[in-house]
Amino acid sequence: MKCQRDGYTFDSGIEGKEYDKLKQRLIDGEIKELKIHPRYKIFINDIEICDVVLDFEYFDIRKNCVRYIDVKGFDKKKKKYRVTSESKLRKNMVEAQLGI
Repeated sequence: MKCQRDGYTFDSGIEGKEYDKLKQRLIDGEIKELKIHPRYKIFINDIEICDVVLDFEYFDIRKNCVRYIDVKGFDKKKKKYRVTSESKLRKNMVEAQLGI
């Protein structure tokens, strides 16, 4: 179920809660450069294939690195995250394009 925070629309309450956590970490000075729904262009052999939109990107000050987050729901019965073939493909494309 979609939810809103600070003018942003999130696909789920879980994603909204993650935003709340990241916003607090930003206020506390633990992270900086928080991006909401960052878009990445995917190229193969200089041909633009598609855009991939993740949920968040930020710089983690303590770990001294950029972090990328795509929130997934958690299935309590199976005790694992709901990862789809589409989300796996997006993850692989972003990792390959950005070298992460």
